[in-house]
Amino acid sequence: MLLATDMSARCDRATHRAVALAEEWQAMLTVLHVLEDADSGGLYDLGPVPSWRRPRSGGGRQRASHG
Repeated sequence: MLLATDMSARCDRATHRAVALAEEWQAMLTVLHVLEDADSGGLYDLGPVPSWRRPRSGGGRQRASHG
């Protein structure tokens, strides 16, 4: 099974339903989360991009400094 989601609160019901169906059918559930490039303009102007959806600066994971 494939669940495509934007991980917003409005997707909670679909997520719970997909999990329940996967368990009932003993199926593997794959979750697909795709982010739109904030600079692309997009199809919809929904206002500013929330901080949790913005790409991290530095191009990768943050590493703790030891020193």
